[in-house]
Amino acid sequence: MATTKGSSKSGAGSAQLKQLKSTVEQLRKRLESEAKKRQLDLDIVKQAKRARDEVTKHVDELRKRGTKMANELRKAVLESERARKARTEAVSRISELKAELARRTKEVRMKSAELAALARQSAERAREIIQSEPQQEKEERHAVSSNSNPDVNDLGR
Repeated sequence: MATTKGSSKSGAGSAQLKQLKSTVEQLRKRLESEAKKRQLDLDIVKQAKRARDEVTKHVDELRKRGTKMANELRKAVLESERARKARTEAVSRISELKAELARRTKEVRMKSAELAALARQSAERAREIIQSEPQQEKEERHAVSSNSNPDVNDLGR
C-alpha cells in the first residue's frame, strides 16, 4: 500500500504539476497578451502624441497665416477707405473747380462783351473825329482866310 500511496502521491503530484504547468502556461500567455496590449497601447499613445503635435503645429501655422491674412485684409480695407475718401475729395474738388471755371468763363464773356462794346464805341468816336477833322479844317481855313482878307469877307457876304 505504500507503493500505491507513493504512486498515488506521485500521480497526484504529477497531476498537480500538470495543473501548475497549465496554469503557468495560461499565465504566461495572458502576460504576453497583456504585454502586447500594453505595447500596442504605448504605440497608440505615441502615435496620438505625434498626431497631436502635428495637429498643433498645423493649427499654429494656420493661426499665423490667419493673423497675417487678417492684417493684410485690414490694410486693404484701410487703403480702400483712403482711396474712397480721396476719390470723394477729388470729385468734390472737381465740382468746385468746374463751378469756378463756369463763373470765370461767364465773367470773361461779360468782360469780352464790354470790351467789344467799348471797342465799337472807340471806333465810332475815332471815325467821328476823323470825319470831323476835315470839316473843322475847312472851317478853320475859312475862318483864317476871312480874318486875313477883310475885303474877301465883305464880298462873300
